[in-house]
Amino acid sequence: MVDTITVNRDAWLATMMDEELHLQPVEAPDIFRSAVVITIATLIGHLIPLLPFVWLSRTAALITAIVLSALVLFGVGAYQAITLVGDWRRKGLQMVVIGLGAAAVGFLIGRLFHTAGA
Repeated sequence: MVDTITVNRDAWLATMMDEELHLQPVEAPDIFRSAVVITIATLIGHLIPLLPFVWLSRTAALITAIVLSALVLFGVGAYQAITLVGDWRRKGLQMVVIGLGAAAVGFLIGRLFHTAGA
C-alpha cells in the first residue's frame, strides 16, 4: 500500500496532508480574500486607539483610547463567542484582558527603554 501511494507524489502529498496533518488545501482566491480582510481589520484596529489623539488633549485622549479599545475588544470577543462557541461575556472579558494586558506590557517596556536612555 505504501509503495502504491508513494509512486504518485501528488497522491502521497494529499494523503499525508489529509491523514497525518489533517490539513485541507486552500484555494488561492480564499487566501487573497483572507489577506485583504486581515489587512483592513489590522488597519482599523490600529486606528481605534490613535484617533482620540487627533482631536483631544493628551490625558483625555489616553483615557478615551483605553475605554474605546476596551469596548471594541469586548465587542470582538463577544462576536467571536456568538459566531463560534462560548459565553459572550466571558469571551469579551477575556479579549479585553488579553488586549489591554498586551498594551500595558508594551507600555511598560517602552517606559523601561525610555528611562534607560536607549
